[in-house]
Amino acid sequence: MNEIMRVENLSKSYGDKLVLDSVSFSLGAGEHLGISGRSGSGKTTLMKCIMRLISPDSGHIYLDGEEITFLKGKRLCAIRPRMQMIFQNPGETLNPRMKVRDIILEGARYHHMTDGGEEMLLSELLDGVSLRKDDLEKRPGELSGGEKARVAIARALALRPEVLITDEITSSLDASLRSGILSLLSSLNSAMIVISHDMKALEYVSERMLFMDGGRIYDSDSR
Repeated sequence: MNEIMRVENLSKSYGDKLVLDSVSFSLGAGEHLGISGRSGSGKTTLMKCIMRLISPDSGHIYLDGEEITFLKGKRLCAIRPRMQMIFQNPGETLNPRMKVRDIILEGARYHHMTDGGEEMLLSELLDGVSLRKDDLEKRPGELSGGEKARVAIARALALRPEVLITDEITSSLDASLRSGILSLLSSLNSAMIVISHDMKALEYVSERMLFMDGGRIYDSDSR
């Protein structure tokens, strides 16, 4: 399997607290990788570093062979579509004043990725995440928790990312909605990092699992 992402010796501290301790792992193209660990183990900090939402203190991040650890400004903006993250409680990341249509297309419009036609792109995305066409004219307050999660996934997929990262996106959903979202994630072709404390969910979605504890990362067969 070709490698799409590699993380080498990534470390991050907040004051005197070491949150990430020389974390290293790789992600194959199209691979679904699960990362589990207790609250406070460093999972979310790791993903924020990878997404360049925060800067690591040391280490290196490579995307398809290109180091992105220290990119800034326009060069950092240019790689944003290639990696997308869906945060915990994804409904809270949706602008309540915007219609679903505009929420899904906002990033793609900004990065000029709708040249093939917005309606065609929307139709493809709606089919992919099992939303209805009439959902496009709704606002987040009119949607269920599961529908909000699907909108957040469609928004990320609109940018055709090489790597999709999800952080506990099913934690606020009931069992039936969680099952539907996990089934959707499992069907995606993008390389994906799925963060969850739910081992059964990770086993369903992921082809390989890693565990985090005390800011360090371990292979599933090394614990």
